[in-house]
Order: sequence, then C-alpha cells, then structure tokens
Amino acid sequence: MLSVTHEIGHGVAVVVDIMSRYLAGRNFDVFVGGPRGRNEFGYDGCERVRLHDPREAAIFAVENDIDCIVAHTHRSSP
Repeated sequence: MLSVTHEIGHGVAVVVDIMSRYLAGRNFDVFVGGPRGRNEFGYDGCERVRLHDPREAAIFAVENDIDCIVAHTHRSSP
C-alpha cells in the first residue's frame, strides 16, 4: 500500500489501515509505504516502510518481490 499521508485524521489513512489489516489478517505480507508522519496509524500486522517517491517505491517493490502495489494517493508535481 502506498500513500503520501498516513496521519490520523486523513480519510485515505483510514482506508489504508482497513485494507492493510484485512490483508494481513488473511496471511498476506503487507508493506505500507510512504513518508513518515508525526501521528500515524499503527498498521498492525504490517511492515511500515519509509519511501519518499515513486522511484524508491519501485526499487523497494522489485527488491522485495512484491506482487501487487495499491497506490492511494500521489504527490503533485511542482
């Protein structure tokens, strides 16, 4: 799961939390990637990975044999 925000209080973080817990509860290995926030969800049963941009996410996915990526948000170009 990828998102640019994981802060409690943001709707997308709620969705990422629900989806990641569901998959982890069914014995999938779930990685939750994106920048760190000060007040984030715990994403129980998942591994939280600090990733800053799409390139880092792609490299991480290849290096870890990840089969599926769900991108919930993206950062706009300046």
